[in-house]
Amino acid sequence: MIVLLSYSGDQIANDVMDWLYAFGCNCKRINLEEEDFRKLSFSIKGTKAEVCLKLKDDSMLKMNDVSVFFFRGGLLKPDIQGYVKNGLSDRSIKTHLTYEFNTLTQFFYLEISKKCLGNPLLQPPNKLLQLQLAADAGLTIPETWVSRSKSELKKMKNDVFITKSIQENVLLQDEDLIHYNLKVNTIRRSELPEYFFPSLFQYPVEKSAEVRAFYLDGKFYSLAMLISALDEPVIDYRAVTGKIRYARYKLPEEVERKLDRFMKMMGLNTGSIDLLIDREGVYHFLEVNPTGQIGWVSDYGNYFLEEKIARYLLNKELIFSRHERISFTG
Repeated sequence: MIVLLSYSGDQIANDVMDWLYAFGCNCKRINLEEEDFRKLSFSIKGTKAEVCLKLKDDSMLKMNDVSVFFFRGGLLKPDIQGYVKNGLSDRSIKTHLTYEFNTLTQFFYLEISKKCLGNPLLQPPNKLLQLQLAADAGLTIPETWVSRSKSELKKMKNDVFITKSIQENVLLQDEDLIHYNLKVNTIRRSELPEYFFPSLFQYPVEKSAEVRAFYLDGKFYSLAMLISALDEPVIDYRAVTGKIRYARYKLPEEVERKLDRFMKMMGLNTGSIDLLIDREGVYHFLEVNPTGQIGWVSDYGNYFLEEKIARYLLNKELIFSRHERISFTG
C-alpha cells in the first residue's frame, strides 16, 4: 500500500492520488496533524520492529504493510495537557512530557523515512544547515550573517542587505484567508534598533533570473522566472507573480551535479530548490523546501510532475509486492 502523509488543503497530494487511482493502485492519505500521537504503538521482538498508528477512522496504519510513503508535510501535534502531576510543577511536567513526545514521534518518523519519498525528520528544514552543506557541495551561496545587533552588522560592506527568517515563514490569518508573509525583505542598517532577536542577513545579489528546480530522486525539472525585464528590482518573486514570465529551463550539468550532491548530503530524495542567476551568469543557491508547492512548476513547465511522482511511487509499490518488504533511502 502507498501512503501519502499530508495536511489539509494540500492539492499536490490530491493530484498524485488521482493518478494513483487511475493506475489502479492501492493508496491512502493521512493528515498526521489530525491524528492522535497517543494511539501510536511499538513492539520490538528480536530484530523485528512493529510500528502502528490507530487512525481517527479506527483503521490501523501498520508500518510493515506500507510499500512506500510520500511525505508532503504535516506532523503529529503534541497534546500533553491533563496528566496527573503527582506534586511536580507544571514546568517539570511539561518539560518531561515534551521530551517523551519528541522521542516517541522521532522514532515513528525515522521508521517512515526508511521507505519514503521525502523525509519527515527534516521537517521543518534547517536553513543554516542547508547553506553550509550547499557550500560544501561546491555551490555558490550569498554571504550570510546571523546577528543580534546593529554594531555587529558594521562588518558588512554596505548599509543595505536582505533579511529573511532563519526557519519558518510568518503565518498570517484572518477570517477568510490564511497566507504566509513574504520572508525576504530589504532593510537598511540605519533602520534597525541597536539590539534585536538573532536574525539572518545576506548581501543582495543583482539578479537576472530566478529558478525553481523540482528534484525527484536524481532528476531535475526546472522553471526560470524572467524578472530582469521588470521595471523595478524584485526581492521576492512571490510579490509579483502576475508580472513574471515563466520558461521551462535546463540547468547546466555542473550545477545539477552539485545540487544532486547537496540533496544526498541533506538526506533528501525530493524537494523544491530555489536558485538565482546573477548578471554574470553565476548560479546562487538560496534554499530547498522538501515539501514545497510544485503545481505551478508542473503547469508552466508542462512537466506533469504529479504523474511522474505517482509513477515513482507505483514503481516502489511493484518492487515491494515482488519482494514483500524493502527498505530504501532514495
